[in-house]
Amino acid sequence: MLKNLVTTFIVSIGWLLLLSCDFGGTEIPTSPVEENTGKVAPTMISKDAMCSTSLEQYVQRGKYEVGVRTLYFHDPSRQFDSWNARHASNGYKAVIEEINASGENQIVVAHMWYPVDAGDSTRETTLEDFSYSDSRLVKNAYESGLQFALYGLTSEEGTGAGVSSDQESRSELWDEVKRRLINSLHQAPIADGNFPIVIAAHGLGGNSFGWMTFAEYFASRGYVVVAPNFISDSSLPNVLDSPDSRHAQATGLEAVDRAYRTIFGESKVIPGFYKYFFDSDGSAGFGNAGTQSSLRAVPGGGQRVGEMMGEFFTQRVDDVETIIDGLEILNTGSESCASEYSARGQSKHGAQVCGLFTDSFNLESVGIMGHSLGSMTAQFAVARSDRVAAAVGYNNGPPRYWEPEGIFGEGAARDGQPAGNPKPVMQIHGSEDAFVQSIFRGLMWNTLSAAGGNPEDIWVLEQERVLPTDENPQPIARNAYNRATGDKVIISVKDVDHDSLVNDFPSVISERTPIVVDGTKYWNAIRPSSRKAVGQDVLTGASSGESYIPLGWDTIGDYEAYMPTFIRNYYTKNWFDFYLKEDKEGLCFTENIVEDKGILDIRSDVRSP
Repeated sequence: MLKNLVTTFIVSIGWLLLLSCDFGGTEIPTSPVEENTGKVAPTMISKDAMCSTSLEQYVQRGKYEVGVRTLYFHDPSRQFDSWNARHASNGYKAVIEEINASGENQIVVAHMWYPVDAGDSTRETTLEDFSYSDSRLVKNAYESGLQFALYGLTSEEGTGAGVSSDQESRSELWDEVKRRLINSLHQAPIADGNFPIVIAAHGLGGNSFGWMTFAEYFASRGYVVVAPNFISDSSLPNVLDSPDSRHAQATGLEAVDRAYRTIFGESKVIPGFYKYFFDSDGSAGFGNAGTQSSLRAVPGGGQRVGEMMGEFFTQRVDDVETIIDGLEILNTGSESCASEYSARGQSKHGAQVCGLFTDSFNLESVGIMGHSLGSMTAQFAVARSDRVAAAVGYNNGPPRYWEPEGIFGEGAARDGQPAGNPKPVMQIHGSEDAFVQSIFRGLMWNTLSAAGGNPEDIWVLEQERVLPTDENPQPIARNAYNRATGDKVIISVKDVDHDSLVNDFPSVISERTPIVVDGTKYWNAIRPSSRKAVGQDVLTGASSGESYIPLGWDTIGDYEAYMPTFIRNYYTKNWFDFYLKEDKEGLCFTENIVEDKGILDIRSDVRSP
């Protein structure tokens, strides 16, 4: 079981952790689309969109300390985890049936980071403290994930390989890691103010913990960051820890742990691809896509996968709406909040949190961002919800056949394709995202073709069939940008893979901030990697083979910065400052400020005043 939990958390570590414009009276021409290539010609940049703030400030934290708290959001109108009840294994379905028999509603568990006035005396928090749960299984899963982060460490003596094999060294390293302080204060009182909200959606198998350093940075700069653990696919969806969980109250902690063994331990989504495409149990992984000669395509399988993913994102977007509902209640006075929580069957949690956040949330300024499947979640949520103003997505754009029905409305984009997102969306992606390629090209093209299926049945838009190139490394994301009818930016970052923009471990435990055990320093090293295949090599499964050094540390003014984190924070902060705080300086998200240090390309079409 522990092996399954570690494997699931590995997913979260690996997959965890955008101008026609009238601004200042200057009209900027639109970005012409080159027909049937998936490419967009670069835009001109407005001279009025100058950034007066030095880049160094984006390396530093803001003026606030940061608080963190666990929140539970119940939705009485929905059954518990209806998506997995339809698409998971029979064993998983049995667990959900048992939970629903207790009268359980849909529950969303989230960590919330928020500004705290400097000088707050609340006790400091360590990594070990971060998992607040009575369940030993939850704590074990959390700690297993952290310990996995040790496997990639190196040392001054070059004994990186020994870290993973030497149990004594690993134990000593873990003792040091879990005592390391994080920059959050557990349950500290929120600062005076009315703060905009950013919801952070994890990718496949991810969890709220993966957003910790991102959330601390943004909370220190006056945002409230809410990071859910989606029950659909999170590696740590400890929803039954809710003090108002009917199932936990009816069955006790032992039964909760039994349910968690299945909820935490079973892989999600990818087995569904194999189930519906090939009528397979998914025991063969997508990593050996080119060798699965026994697979046979099932007629209508692509349609079933499209329906499965549409339902997946519908549940996630519903969960986002449930979070905003809960924040609206928390924003009211103590009595009103307690009454509303009681009506939702959450009187115990209401007693814990009501009155703590009255008038603290600016719910007219809500944004959402996410990674991988979380990127798609963010893009769908901003399109559907009238309460979400803008979105940012890292390393994934939604393909047409995964869209929930009608999510983008009717009509056509200007190049004749079906209309895309009508709301402001920024996408940031890496040039070396082999994981996205392994799904969209490896599994859903090569493997499907070898099994007798026709990939064009699922890739219904010609522009989505474009092969990846060095200039267009993510055609699906680029075409989502092309189709979008609202404000949009897409940024390509060189020498960055699927998780580098959200995986902050290299900056948390680096050569500059190492772990020291018996005088030996251990840290995350930036190791050489191999570039992903492009062009026709994608269809043969061949690797381009060229070695490169992933984007790492560089100087920003007088500071050293881990560039994937710096680029993410710079563009994301300016985007949300512009749309959520109405800060016109935020429009510098259209500028390539680090061309020689990581940015390959920026394309934008922003019409906002």
